[in-house]
Amino acid sequence: ERTWNTEIAAGNYLVTNSEAARSFLVRWAQYEKEIPPGFSSADNGAIHLHLIRSVNLEPEKNGTCGQKYYSLTEPVTNLDPYYDFVDCTRKLAKPGVYTNDESSFSFRILKRDTAWVMDGVYDSYEKDGSGPGGFGPVFHHGVKLTGKNDEDLDSLLKYGLQLNLPEDTAKVSSNSCEPILKTAECGEEARGFGPMLTPGECAVNIYKWKEICSDSFMFSESYPEWGCRCCVEGDTPEKGAELWSLYSVSDCIDNALV
Repeated sequence: ERTWNTEIAAGNYLVTNSEAARSFLVRWAQYEKEIPPGFSSADNGAIHLHLIRSVNLEPEKNGTCGQKYYSLTEPVTNLDPYYDFVDCTRKLAKPGVYTNDESSFSFRILKRDTAWVMDGVYDSYEKDGSGPGGFGPVFHHGVKLTGKNDEDLDSLLKYGLQLNLPEDTAKVSSNSCEPILKTAECGEEARGFGPMLTPGECAVNIYKWKEICSDSFMFSESYPEWGCRCCVEGDTPEKGAELWSLYSVSDCIDNALV
């Protein structure tokens, strides 16, 4: 089930490699030739009708939900007829297991927010698994990025994503720039960026994070698998960290592009 409405999610599914399952997918694809003139949500709409027909919850012809589907004529600005059709199918196909005894085909509908995918744009779960039961879905659908940090920051922070330096990325990434302070680390870290091979690679990934990172970051030449971490703005470095050094994002970039 989808998170934000009554639909069944068509974008993510697991299928066994069986003749019955392959036939199901082929027939689903054939709905492309039967799309009604109005808004039907393409494959996401068709899956509802196909599911109930595949286990004989409604006949191929003259079924109530089928009639609603093929009678869709309204544009996307009026979704009432579409959701009326969806609700018709969902009354027959609630979460659970359904089987066609004749073909041995069966399917399971997983309850909302208990599967591996959800509509991430509407949820409040972090990627570290703070959802119900201590875990969250692996895939989040509907998350859009504009490429502008000020607009994307919430999604970038939530999913641990980073934007790359648009120019000369490879040149900067391969640059082993000199530290600005050895045997030192951030007094307070703003964000970790995972394992990196060089300080230059760190600089590339931190470059677009000026909203939360200062120009300084920590990196360990001895243990690059520890990852690089940027410091908060106005940070006071802590000395005596034998395995860490502090670097400057701007220095790493400028020196590589001279």
